[in-house]
Amino acid sequence: MKRTAGILLIIICFFILTGYAQVKPKLRKSIRAEFQLPKATSNPAFKKTFSGVFNTGLSMNFGGKHFNAGGFYSFTQYQIFPKFFEDPHSILANHTAGIKLTYDLFTSTRSGIFSPFIAPGYSFMSYTRIKCKNNMPYNTHPSALSMNTGMCYTIMMDEWIGAGFIIGYNMIDHVFRPENICLDEWGLNYDESDKKGSLQNIFFGFSVYFDLAWKPETAE
Repeated sequence: MKRTAGILLIIICFFILTGYAQVKPKLRKSIRAEFQLPKATSNPAFKKTFSGVFNTGLSMNFGGKHFNAGGFYSFTQYQIFPKFFEDPHSILANHTAGIKLTYDLFTSTRSGIFSPFIAPGYSFMSYTRIKCKNNMPYNTHPSALSMNTGMCYTIMMDEWIGAGFIIGYNMIDHVFRPENICLDEWGLNYDESDKKGSLQNIFFGFSVYFDLAWKPETAE
């Protein structure tokens, strides 16, 4: 996770330097929102147990012709879908806030925008609906650094409003251990190797875009 974060930090610096190098620094303002389906890829125990329900996010962005930076907030929910009525039905809710860096590449007709992004942040997690038979749950409200990266393609409906598709990758520096929420008491078998590795997932879904300061004279 630390090595990956270092590589992503270099990418962030590249984004920032590129943004300052723009020759027409007219301020653009945009609101971007997304609704996605997350799918866990790691840690193995979490991937084996939880299913992604949804992820939704909102960001307010400021920038020049291409480069944008701003604050974002996202909410993600995972859930254990029981096979039987008496199975645990635990939920993980994840609140994340941070800085989103985006680079917009307009098509020649300005009818579409390719937007690679990177979003470092901090996650506040909460495990709920925990059912224990013998022990008490432990570390049910962890927090950790997170990193999102991905690509969005927006189809512009007019000069101000667009909708599109988004795909990305998320990493959270949190190691899930099933015994912390009493899953080992329900006959669920985990190897020690399953309990290693930070939370990681891919996500895909839809996005919307609202340009609050579009200027015809800035069109290429």
